[in-house]
Amino acid sequence: MPYYYGLRIRDYDKEPRRADKRFIAGRLLALRKALQEHLHLYKTNEGQGTTFLRDSTQYLRLATWNIREFGAGEKFGPRLPEAHYYIAEILAHFDLIAIQEVHEDRRDLEKVMDILGPGWTYIATDVTGNRERMAYVFNTNKVWFRNIAGEVVLDKGDEISYPHEERLRFSEGLALELPEDTRLESPVLEKEHTYRRAGKDRLRSEVEIELPEQSTLQLPKGSRLVLPHRYVVTLTDDRRIVLPEGTQLGLPKDVMIKLPRNSIVGDTLQFARTPFLVSFQAGWLKINLCTVHIYYGEGRAGMKRRKEEIRQVTKFLAGRAAKENDFDADSFFILLGDFNIVGRSHATMAALKTNGFEVPEELESLPGTNVKKDKYYDQIAYWARDDGHPDSITRVEVSRAGVFDFFETVYRYQDEAIYKEKLGQAAGSKWDYAQWRTFQMSDHLPMWVELRIDFGDDYLKLIAP
Repeated sequence: MPYYYGLRIRDYDKEPRRADKRFIAGRLLALRKALQEHLHLYKTNEGQGTTFLRDSTQYLRLATWNIREFGAGEKFGPRLPEAHYYIAEILAHFDLIAIQEVHEDRRDLEKVMDILGPGWTYIATDVTGNRERMAYVFNTNKVWFRNIAGEVVLDKGDEISYPHEERLRFSEGLALELPEDTRLESPVLEKEHTYRRAGKDRLRSEVEIELPEQSTLQLPKGSRLVLPHRYVVTLTDDRRIVLPEGTQLGLPKDVMIKLPRNSIVGDTLQFARTPFLVSFQAGWLKINLCTVHIYYGEGRAGMKRRKEEIRQVTKFLAGRAAKENDFDADSFFILLGDFNIVGRSHATMAALKTNGFEVPEELESLPGTNVKKDKYYDQIAYWARDDGHPDSITRVEVSRAGVFDFFETVYRYQDEAIYKEKLGQAAGSKWDYAQWRTFQMSDHLPMWVELRIDFGDDYLKLIAP
């Protein structure tokens, strides 16, 4: 459990500081009770009694949590100290947590780790897309690191295709000339395709407009004509190549134009944020966890890239899992994190359930992991091999699962006046409490599964007469 020594009331604490510590302690008590009811209690089938489900030798609680801008503090300033206590309290009720959106500045993470105490540690990536890291936080009394960690990089030929297709980008703008007496046909836009700012209509996403035949472009400065190898040329007396005259060149198909650097956009891509693959063990269960924060992207092209990132990571991991399964049948691959899944029946979820990956049935009936609980961004999936492997003792066996809503206990809507008074002038007249509180905690809720880790009986039954 977390260390609360920072909340001890000291003789030199003035009354406002004492009142703040009392407030945080009260909220922590309520949060602990809510977590206890959510995670640790279950009703028995016999009678109406309740019992604790706390046998740490039997289960591993594995969670994934996108903690919004964890360490950035750019929009509303740094987190209040109490938020670190609340986040640490939540983490402490799990054994192993994959965290997304850890900022390159690890101050929030380090403060939370200090509260968790010496029994906890973490492994994090270097900074990747959007100045973010990904991390695993785990209880070393329950989980141990198997000394294998790496970032997923796609092989040549498996890279993600640029979702917008190839296009030209000129540093000084386009000089486009249309055939005489023609005009471009503009598509009719729905209201949701535009928004208004500063009195002007603006596009929410890209719009493509077909160009008529014989349209011409003026090439940017620095463009070059490229004559291919073994091309037949005519030379002058001083050995210069004789070039055609005129304002309109008719060039053979094997002659090309070389544009200045960065003029062509549309090469193949890696992941927007590199997936993080780490091996752990808890009890008998060996798991290779890969956490992701999939590209969000809006519009048709953005959704295309989102789905392709999900498919490519399942393809990569399935290949690794199949190879490893040949020599280590008791090592399992689990994929978890923020996939930006739109819905259970959406193509993004279908992309996750490819290449042999399955979402546990226990997760299918859960609410969404956003604050409104109507989006299914965060998911946990595992690679399902054939059952009955002759050398396998362990398996991925999910006993329970859930999504924990911390806003029912901390930073509640009815607490807005308390925080407005705490912040004073910093809140301002246009303060948005609903959004501000997501930067204190997160706009995602933690999702978790409980995995069986004790397979001692199964092993002994193979030996016993």
